[in-house]
Amino acid sequence: MCMAEKLPECQPYLAECTKSAFAVPLRQAPAWRQRLQRRANLAVGAALAVNFVVFWAVPIFVQGQAFHLGLKHVLVPVYNALDRSAALRRFAAAYVYSRPQYADFAATALLTCVSSLGALGYALHYQRAHGCLPWQLVAAYNFLWVGFGGRTMGAAYTFAHKEGHNPLIFQRWLRRSFGNIFENWIGCLFGNVPYNFTTSHMHMHHQLDGGPGDSFYQWDLDRTSRHDFLLFVHRIFVHMTGCAPDRPPRPPAAPAAPARRRPPAARG
Repeated sequence: MCMAEKLPECQPYLAECTKSAFAVPLRQAPAWRQRLQRRANLAVGAALAVNFVVFWAVPIFVQGQAFHLGLKHVLVPVYNALDRSAALRRFAAAYVYSRPQYADFAATALLTCVSSLGALGYALHYQRAHGCLPWQLVAAYNFLWVGFGGRTMGAAYTFAHKEGHNPLIFQRWLRRSFGNIFENWIGCLFGNVPYNFTTSHMHMHHQLDGGPGDSFYQWDLDRTSRHDFLLFVHRIFVHMTGCAPDRPPRPPAAPAAPARRRPPAARG
């Protein structure tokens, strides 16, 4: 049973979405092609789920436990000192962000950049110097890439999302030089593609509000089904890459009615 069938109150919403200007019926593919596409989507979803368990879930769990069992007493004071630094906030407000209140992001953004770029820089240096990377260094890089409890990847995603919603968050010189730093640069180290939040998230997902045609559409999936979960993983992957949106084209505009000519004035 899909979500829409479980929630009868959603039926009016789905009916309204169906009448939307963007909800144009798509051409039905042949049955064999639909089955083949579904199996391919399941295979991709399964591969991505395994990737998450091996490369993401293990560092998240291990570092999360280490953080809560003792490291928080060392790391939290360091973060608080940086976050409360008047000098850092003045610098961020004066040279980085377009509004003073955005300086609240400075400490987390700085730590995320230092962690991700520092780990990548050291790995590249070691590769150039020794010609190979030992598995211990690869594992250490992966742990730093994820961060304690997933905080590094979470911060990278959060800031990329914020930049997609607010393209004026940085000062003009920074926007012209680098654009959206996390969406187009740091985010690429975590699987993002440039401008994925600006395009698929803002101009598709928020415009269609999860309705038909949105590549983030979930109403046809059963949350209690492991089978549908793999389809969900594939669908989110496609949405985040922005390479194959499901948004149907706009219907053709109705031709404009010809302008009426005024009859000539009667001569007296």
